[in-house]
Amino acid sequence: MNRENIRLLLVEDNADDALLLEENVSEINSGEIYGCRFDIDRVESLSAARSFLDEHDPDVVLLDLALPDSTGIETVYKFEPYLAETPVIILTGLTDSTAAVKSIRQGIQDYLVKGMITPDSLFRSVLYAVERHKMVTVIQSLAMVDELTGLYNRRGFLKLARHNMNLAKRKGFNVSLLFADLDDMKTINDRWGHKEGDRALVMAAQVLKRSFRESDIAARIGGDEFVVMSSGSSLCSDEVIKSRITKNIEDVKKSEPHSFDFLISFGVINPEPGDNLHIEQLLEAADGRMYDEKNRKKGGSR
Repeated sequence: MNRENIRLLLVEDNADDALLLEENVSEINSGEIYGCRFDIDRVESLSAARSFLDEHDPDVVLLDLALPDSTGIETVYKFEPYLAETPVIILTGLTDSTAAVKSIRQGIQDYLVKGMITPDSLFRSVLYAVERHKMVTVIQSLAMVDELTGLYNRRGFLKLARHNMNLAKRKGFNVSLLFADLDDMKTINDRWGHKEGDRALVMAAQVLKRSFRESDIAARIGGDEFVVMSSGSSLCSDEVIKSRITKNIEDVKKSEPHSFDFLISFGVINPEPGDNLHIEQLLEAADGRMYDEKNRKKGGSR
């Protein structure tokens, strides 16, 4: 975000309230003491706000709690999928203090009381919301990353995957999930030591990073268990994924000196858009396919 140019989305159906807020924005834009400019877009319903956010990335959302298609704290609950990416300030009436406090607990950055908004209070609220959201994002990103491999950890994966699946449902995207597991990890640790075991995990992470796009969600979710969620145009057929991973395994083996056998088993699940599966169900299904491959290598059955 450029501090000199902050883009706001106002979600407000009352024309008079919208006009008052836009007048405050105009005063901020004309005052040299503020040192930045607010650009403002306006929609009049929660559904219109969702559609706008699917296509645009405002810096801050100003969200009225009394909309034609949603009122009160339910408006915040329905807006939850967007809170991770965009700071939100709610606009309340004098009688909505309880809803305002509940909103803060749900991840809303701040609230402004209608009829009491001034250029100064609006400016401070927007700037503070942006900075707090940046700080929270940094802290959360550190808590969601696996320190050894640099991939997301289980917590980070589940949070991002659920958001990705919600977006895919709204936009009509397909998703796929790969579940991967290092073969004979216990043998590597027992025979060669945990330092080599860590090397194997890092090599597996390198394979997945090379095999998928940066926009795909790759994670280490267990000791030697990895997952990757893909969506939209990044989807490939199972055969393409298998060929790509096989090639990258060989490339990593050549570039990384190691003493152990480095093999990865994986399974891919491609649900139909209308299946309405939860992420836990996808993980279980992909895990099952991964074990089928692992057992085929061993010549056994699950």
